[in-house]
Amino acid sequence: CIPTYSAWLAEVQKASQELLKQGSLLGIGGLGQMKQLSAAFLLWRLFWLCRAKRALAFLSTEKRETECWILDRDLCEIIGDTLYGLSRFPPDDSQSLLAGQMSTAEGICKLVEEG
Repeated sequence: CIPTYSAWLAEVQKASQELLKQGSLLGIGGLGQMKQLSAAFLLWRLFWLCRAKRALAFLSTEKRETECWILDRDLCEIIGDTLYGLSRFPPDDSQSLLAGQMSTAEGICKLVEEG
């Protein structure tokens, strides 16, 4: 899933650079909307990963360490990848990324649903 997302993000960056050179960045819905949708997908993914991590916490430590250690390791790795993806947004964009529909969990889920 990460390579697919990374490939898509590279395409978005390339397309936005071409549009910026042409002076028509708003031609495909705007770079801001693309960034906001990308951030929404990452936040939505992080939410579900944290729920999975929390569900593992209900297991006994012994069971988690012997039967579920691979799942726990993979969850930690994917959470790290998701956080890394979120960290790649420019700090100056944080206000605009979390504006409007993105200001609530319900809004983020709706944006992902409309995707």
